[in-house]
Amino acid sequence: MTAIDCIFAHAHAAPARTAVIHDGQALSYARFAARIAAARGFAQASGVDPARVAVLFINDILQAWIVGLALRSLGVTTVNGRDLGDLETLALPAVIVVRTSNEDPPGLDAAAAAIGARVLVVPHDLAGDLEAIEAPVGPQGDHILLTSGTTGVYKKVLYTAVSESAGAARRSNTYGFSADTVLNVFSFGGWTALGYFYPLCVWRLGGVVIVSQTLESYRTLVGLAQTHLVTTPSLLAGLLKAPPEFPIQQPGAMLVCTGGPLPATLWRQARERVTHDVRTGMGSTEIGAYALTPIAIEDDLSWHRIDPDHELQIISDDGTPAPVGEMGGVRIRTTTVEGYLDAPEATAAFFRDGYFHPGDLAVAREDGRVALRGRVTDVINVMGQKLGVLPLESALQDRLGAAAVCILSVPAQRARRCTSPLSSSGLSA
Repeated sequence: MTAIDCIFAHAHAAPARTAVIHDGQALSYARFAARIAAARGFAQASGVDPARVAVLFINDILQAWIVGLALRSLGVTTVNGRDLGDLETLALPAVIVVRTSNEDPPGLDAAAAAIGARVLVVPHDLAGDLEAIEAPVGPQGDHILLTSGTTGVYKKVLYTAVSESAGAARRSNTYGFSADTVLNVFSFGGWTALGYFYPLCVWRLGGVVIVSQTLESYRTLVGLAQTHLVTTPSLLAGLLKAPPEFPIQQPGAMLVCTGGPLPATLWRQARERVTHDVRTGMGSTEIGAYALTPIAIEDDLSWHRIDPDHELQIISDDGTPAPVGEMGGVRIRTTTVEGYLDAPEATAAFFRDGYFHPGDLAVAREDGRVALRGRVTDVINVMGQKLGVLPLESALQDRLGAAAVCILSVPAQRARRCTSPLSSSGLSA
């Protein structure tokens, strides 16, 4: 069953059970399904063509989910837009631009007209009929996520209803999601991989998803016991700025930090203020999550545990497996996505021989744990020695207490000793 099928099944089996809490307002599975059904009926009555791709420009996270799931239940392929430039980035021949009646991004209608796209305005106050929630019938649409992770240029990753369901099953197994899950994804909307994949996993099982769009996301940690918290280093830093009087402890929660290296200082603060179960996650839009590592000691921040459901290899320049302890390129066996949509050159470069090549450099230990050493292009040459910059950047980030650090190499004649702020920490470049 797809996530949409499951939502409607829960709406009939446990209608009063909470499905989503958006900025403090709870919505039961029955009301969630009723609003999806109402949006579906409106789109159907408006003559939406399933052959077109619906680009959603809806900032409200809950409304974006409702409208997006409604359109997919009609067989429409959806994608979340973030700014008008996405219409050009997508380069799709048949597009419907979707917004709600209480949102009007400046210039959206004109930009849609410029590419010959129809604009569908969905009323934001469609409540639906709780007495007649009909499950969708027929094939469901796909969803497109945008990613710039490999090339720096946005590319389209297509997830079908089938591949999405397969990925959700693996992800739920890795994170231990169940019907009792209360997942907080904070401000991550469906236009991000984190905000898209994880809620679908939980709704499939009948759990609760918390989303917030306030500047004080730490308030969502107060009062309600939660089982899973999904963060990035920058988001976690913001949560930890909660005033001392706010009890943000979630002792029964698993806090997963992904999207970049977790500084040791943040890990220690999170253990003290939120939960002892802090873990790092690794993944990509193309593959999904492929590593989840509990952090017991500081060494765990660098050495990741690869999920047994994924095959990750470190290879030398000639494509053969690299010896233990030797740095090489990462490749991961593909299971759900085999390439980028409408991008044959990028597909050929990063999807080869059944593997996805994310462009990461890494090294493995005898116990199978893996440490990242940077990107293929993020390698500096220091007096003939090639160094991956990620461990150096992470060390500087911890040493300086900085939000982010980037190391660049320059020709020797231009190099100079820094006087601030590195030199104050006993470091120089």
